[in-house]
Amino acid sequence: MELLRLSKAAKRLGVHPVTLRLWADSGKIPVTWVGRERRFSSIDVEAMKVSTGGEGVRLEGLYVRVSGSHGGGNPCFRRRRRSCGPPRRARSSRSSVTGPVACGRTGPV
Repeated sequence: MELLRLSKAAKRLGVHPVTLRLWADSGKIPVTWVGRERRFSSIDVEAMKVSTGGEGVRLEGLYVRVSGSHGGGNPCFRRRRRSCGPPRRARSSRSSVTGPVACGRTGPV
């Protein structure tokens, strides 16, 4: 029986070391203390690998942001959180191109 350090045991299980530390704290996997370090039995690690299907447990989440009916959220906060004010002035005197402003209106760029 080999005693594995936290990082090596986590790598064998395919999980993050913090996850393995939490599992040890909750009693899901036995831990042996060597001084101030946690060590995990290679037998326990292999048993945990078999019980989790050979790879780490993956809990994936999905985040979806739902906007309003106009499709872009609040148009005043689209870029750099500018308020809806008068259209911006041209950056240089030779620029006369108009385009969208932060609030969605068109005006000089």
